[in-house]
Amino acid sequence: MNRLKIYCIAFLLALSLGALEAYAQDAREPAEAEDVAIAFFKTAGTNPDFELWAKNSLNYKTAPPRKAALALDTEKQRLMHKWRDYNPEEDVLEVRAKINVELKATTNKEGSQSYWMYLLFDAGEVTYLPYEYQQYKFAIIPERIESLMIQPIQREQFDLIQANLKGETAGKAYLDLQLKPSKAYINQPYIIDDTEQWALLADVAAMSLRSREKGNRLLWTYGAEWYTTPQTQELRDLYQRPGEASTSQSPLSIP
Repeated sequence: MNRLKIYCIAFLLALSLGALEAYAQDAREPAEAEDVAIAFFKTAGTNPDFELWAKNSLNYKTAPPRKAALALDTEKQRLMHKWRDYNPEEDVLEVRAKINVELKATTNKEGSQSYWMYLLFDAGEVTYLPYEYQQYKFAIIPERIESLMIQPIQREQFDLIQANLKGETAGKAYLDLQLKPSKAYINQPYIIDDTEQWALLADVAAMSLRSREKGNRLLWTYGAEWYTTPQTQELRDLYQRPGEASTSQSPLSIP
């Protein structure tokens, strides 16, 4: 899939211009498919059929006949409670994906060095992250993630990552993504990888690079300027002077 299609994917979805070619990422999914389904429908502002979901659940299907009614009600209430708890303004979906890492050091005109980290998903350029819940197939599409695949890092981070790569400047790691859903295409599914899937656009709120070795050591983190957790916002409000407006920095340009 070429880069132009990556840039245009949201536009193509909005205009319903036919099938999209995409490569699903090999990802371990801390967020369960049920979480994705709830995020999709709540982002779209549409209530799902909780009773149907409950009837399709394993808990209901495996319940003994005499307890079927109770199992159905219990499962329905659990889903409704989970729905109420999900806050689309604050909550994020967490996904772990396999990533290839390349480190580069460049010498500037004045003689100082700059350090860079290049990230590439195992299946190439990321397009979507697939989830399946009951009869639904979802595609989470991280918007503008290609702009985050080259990162300036400090010398200490360069050394830490290189040490984890056994002294090499290229290797493999895990990338944990925190994705904040921004738009759910509820009107119709789209053909992605020859399969009808419901598209959920998401902004990248945070990323962290972790070792693939046991323990998954934290190697590097990124957080979007716009993203704050409730705890972070509380601290900002505490230390912000009355009448003082919060400011955000412009992203660092890559030479």
